[in-house]
Formats: sequence, structure tokens, C-alpha cells
Amino acid sequence: MSDSIVPPSARPSGWNITAQSISWLGDADLGARATVLVSIAADHPSFSALERAVRDGDPDFAHAVVRGTPMPHAMLDALASRCVAAAPSRSMELAAGLGAPDLRWSRALSRALGTHERGPITAPSPRAPLPVFFAPEPGLSANGLVTLDAPTDATTVVRAVNTNYGAAESRATLTFIDDRRGPLATARFEAEARTHFALPLDLDGPQREVVLVEHATDGAAIVRCFRADGSQHELRRALAPSPAQHYTRRGDALWLHCERHLALAVRDGAPPPAFDRRDVWPRPVVVDDRVLCFSPAIFDNDQRCYVSRDAFWVDLADGALLSSTPWNMEVRDCRALDGVAYVSTHRGVFALDPARPPRQILSSHTALGLAGRAHELAIAAGNEAHLFNTLTGEVKTFPLGIFTSKATLTEGCAAFASFTDVVVLDRRRSVVYESGARREPSVIEGRGGATLVSAGEVVTAFDEAGTVIASSAAPYDGQLVGATNRVWIFGPISGGVAMTQPTELVAFDERAQRVDGVPFDATIPARRPDRSRYGGGTSADYGAIQPERVLLVDVAGSVRSWAPRADDASSRTYARAPRRATIRGQSIVRGSRSNPRDDWPEPAIDVAGASLLALDCTLRGTTGAVHERALIVRDGAIVTLVRCDIAGDGGGATIKQGSTLVLVDCVFDRASIAVEAGSHLLVASSEDR
Repeated sequence: MSDSIVPPSARPSGWNITAQSISWLGDADLGARATVLVSIAADHPSFSALERAVRDGDPDFAHAVVRGTPMPHAMLDALASRCVAAAPSRSMELAAGLGAPDLRWSRALSRALGTHERGPITAPSPRAPLPVFFAPEPGLSANGLVTLDAPTDATTVVRAVNTNYGAAESRATLTFIDDRRGPLATARFEAEARTHFALPLDLDGPQREVVLVEHATDGAAIVRCFRADGSQHELRRALAPSPAQHYTRRGDALWLHCERHLALAVRDGAPPPAFDRRDVWPRPVVVDDRVLCFSPAIFDNDQRCYVSRDAFWVDLADGALLSSTPWNMEVRDCRALDGVAYVSTHRGVFALDPARPPRQILSSHTALGLAGRAHELAIAAGNEAHLFNTLTGEVKTFPLGIFTSKATLTEGCAAFASFTDVVVLDRRRSVVYESGARREPSVIEGRGGATLVSAGEVVTAFDEAGTVIASSAAPYDGQLVGATNRVWIFGPISGGVAMTQPTELVAFDERAQRVDGVPFDATIPARRPDRSRYGGGTSADYGAIQPERVLLVDVAGSVRSWAPRADDASSRTYARAPRRATIRGQSIVRGSRSNPRDDWPEPAIDVAGASLLALDCTLRGTTGAVHERALIVRDGAIVTLVRCDIAGDGGGATIKQGSTLVLVDCVFDRASIAVEAGSHLLVASSEDR
């Protein structure tokens, strides 16, 4: 098969199947008025499956060839219409994501089903405004929430702080709210200006009490402990120069795990000095009654990285320094598993425990993220993933097509991710899913062993064996942020600027089907319902995900309650098909850039996961000190250019992530068009310079 569309013949439009080829004649795109002929030869790998799809209207065979076969937009829609007519029930399942079909195929089937008499697309029923769960006192705004695991009904504790940061005093309240009885008690605090009120979480869990820490600027801290009914039962003091993130009780000892310190809070007398420590992982690593610490990092000129000189263990029962070991290595990640702490460094992965010197279990300068579960340690090490069995000492290595830095283990899946991609292995440790480059992957395990993985706008479900169940698309490039007992919550990314504007919080079920959503509006902005940690150790809660509901903080500082629907059939939607964008007669030229440090390379048009028709346009990307081609086509996009000019300096195109570019009567330079594996360039009657 050629990568070109030959000029159309005089035969009727539509499909034609012979022993030598399958061809399709029709418009390149709706409104293009450019007829093209696409021919797939018999020796093409997708020929047999495509023949079955076209002849019998089999949507599963069509799904199997969509990514490997070049198709203009109208050709894809024609194939979808044929499948909907022949197998409407199965087409509806694929359109809704069953079997994790390619998003282009889901959207094409959804478009065909939208006008099909037996497959109307349903939409979520309207939702009333979220009820107010708690409104703070005037001048205060809720920004911290803790859910207590009380013996009977759940209790939610809300911290509200002064919104006037220029005031002479720092004000805060702590309100205890029972699910059945409402507010139980409110404690009020006033302190000198710039006092930081921290609300650390119990490192061991479950959360049985509330610990409120008032950090003064000189490092002195007042620690107040409250029962679930709101009564204060303990007052302690500590030297905690950095904000507390977690706390741990061991007997009578109460420890504050701060961002850069480990501090003991005492009832009487002067509190002991805090241990300086380095914190590069979300939770401190505790093995039995011992916590592993590393000395603050300093830059080492010989190793060209930040290293900790010492590793040491502290006994949480009595505060004794158990052992100290020269380290002199970078600390990247740390996890506890089977009574041992595992640390990834620029020299590999090491096992540490208080009774013996560190021992190396893997030599790799790219060892980064770690995850542990059921005697298995997962190691993300660049282009390779490693699984270490803590019982046998066996290390299994899996080559990956991407550079990964984060590992996650669930009941059925081992997931390895970068900032943009994620690769998922099933329980047998076979690769079952690759997301392609999108945005900030997230892996969340829920009830029953099901796992949902998000990458950009794509959400995919896996069962307890790691088998792919279904896939669907969210309305924007966000990420999964947590799960209730019944649904997974999809929200904005953790940081940076989203490529598409976040529009709502979305609830997905175990089949990656959207079942509910809360739109962002003037009342509820685009906030993540979890604890966000910022530089300097400060944190804020703009919500909380509880077993049966999600709490959100609105713009007025009040807390609102959302109970996502998990089985409402009226809210089930199919893959959303973005409207085809069309531009006519435009000249988009980005111009020259002279500063490679500050200037950003920018294409004329960047099309991600959508479709575009451009007629009689001139497109040029960035030139000069930084370069970018005129057109970027990615994430399964289909772009058709008719009588357009993309030649010369700043011209050309990049086609990647299973996308298709169709050029009809265009002016271009073939050498300036980059086509990545799995993507397609189709050319018809163009002036090829």
C-alpha cells in the first residue's frame, strides 16, 4: 500500500473489494469538496480484518484496523455507518468504551449512532446545586478537612482560617461535624500574625483523633489533640521548624513528621531538638517502631547531584538514634515492604534495615520510582521496569518503550508512568496497555480489585487480573484524583496549565463509564478534592473524598457535599465526538524567535485528539533560534488540508500518536513532514516540492 491517495476514477463512490485490494472513493472530509480514492493492497497487515469489517459490518474487526490503516475522516465515518447498520448493539457497546477501543473509532460510532433510530445517545440528567455541608464564621474560609474513622458514624473535621492575611492576628476554627447530628463542637484559636495552623494526618491510620499544630516563626509549636466529639484531651509542645504533614503515636510518644524535620511533642518540660531530615516521598517510611531519615541534601561536585551524607534510624518509642550509616548518595524514592526500607538512588536500589549495612539489590543509574505490594517491589528505571521478589530475591526486567519515573502496584496491575505516558502490565506481567503521550497519568485502585488509569482525557478500566475492561474519554485532560466506595473521581491535573479547560468533576464506574458529574461554575471553581502540598511545606484541602461522598470548598469558603450517582442509567454517555473544526482562507504565521532561553517554539496549529478541515490556508510555525513545524497532529487526530501552503521555512508537519494527515492539492516539502510509527500521511494531486 502506498502512502498516497491516487486521483479518483469515474466509478461510483463507496467501497470496492477485490482479491488485490480494498478501496474507498468519496470526499476527504465533510465540506471539503475534494474527492479522493484510498486503496489498501492485499499484502497490507490489516487487509483481512478490514475486508471482514467492510463486508460484514463487523465493528470489532473495524476496531482492530483503525489505528493501522490510513483513513480520512469521511472514510472512517462511512465504515462506522456500515457497522452500526449491521451490528447496532455491539456498535453501541464499543461507542460506550467496552473493550477499550481506539477513541477515533468510539467517536465515529457515536456520530453514526446519534442519528440511528435504535441507538440514541443519552445525556446526564440536570443536577441541582450542591447542598452546603458547612459554612464557616464570617471572615474565615475552609481549607483543611479530616475524616475521622469513628466507631459509629463518620465525623468530618473542618479547619477554617482567616482570609485576611494582613491582619494583626491569625484566626482559625476547628469544627467537628457528625453525619447524623450535624456540628458537634467548634474550637477557636487566635495567635500572632503569620502563625501556621497545620492539620497533619495519622501516618498509621485509621484516623481516630485530630491533631492541630500551631507553628510559630521561631520553630516553637503547640500541639492540640482532640477526640471525635470535639473535646480536647491533650496539649503538648514541640520544636518543629517546618510544617507538620503526618503524626505518629508510639505508646506515650507523639511524633510530628514535618517537611524537613522529625520532632517529638512532649507534655511537660522543654521539647528536645528536632532531627533534620530530607523528605522526597509522600509518606515517611516507618518499619515497625523505627523511622528512616536521611540528612539534608547538599550538592556534590564529583557526583553532580544532591546527596545526603548520612542515613539514620530513629526509635519512635524513646527517641533514641539507633544507627547511622554513611550514605553519600542521591535519594530519589523510598518504600517500606516486609520489614525493610528500599531506596532508589542514582546508583541503583538499596535495601536498608537497622540491623545490617545497606545492601544493593539493583544496579541502575535510572532507578527512580518505587512501589511495593505483596512481597513484590516495582521499580521504574527509565526505559526498563523491574519487579523484585522480596522472598526469593529474584529480579525480573521488562523493556518499555518510554522513559518511566513512577511505579504503581494494584491487585491486578503493575503500572509504570512518566509525565505523559503510562504502560500497564497485567497479573501475568504481560503488557496490556500503553497510553501514548498525553498528560500526567494517574493510577487508582478501587473496591473489588478494579483499577482505573487516566492519561490526559483517556480513562481505562482493568479488572482484578489486570485485563482491560473498557475505555472512555473525559471532557478535558485531567487525572483521576481518588475513589469513593463506588466510583472514581476525575478532576483537574495536579499542577501546570491544562491543554483544555477543566469543566467539571466527573465520576466513573468500574467500567470507566461516566455516571455523574459536577460542573465548575462561579460557585465551584476548578479545584481538586484532595490535599495539595505546596513549596515550603504548606498544604490546603479544597475538598475530601470520603467513602460515600465528595466534599468541595466553594469560592465563599464553604464546604459543599456531592454524593455521586453510581447506577443512574440516564447519565450513561457514549464517547464524545468533538465538532469538526473548519478554517478557511487564513494565514497563520508564528514568525521568528531570537531567544532560545525564553522563547517557546510554537506551531501554526496544534490538533490533539480532534478533527480539522483547513481550506485555502497558509501555515507557518516558529523560525529562528527555536523551531517548530507549521502543523502538529497528535492523539489520534485527523486533519485534512485542501489547497493549503505549508512549504518553506517554518512549514511542514509532525504526525504522531496514531494520527492522520490528508493533503489534497497542497504545496509542501515532503522532507519537512515527520511521520511517527502508527501514524499516516495521505497525499492527493499535490504540488510536491
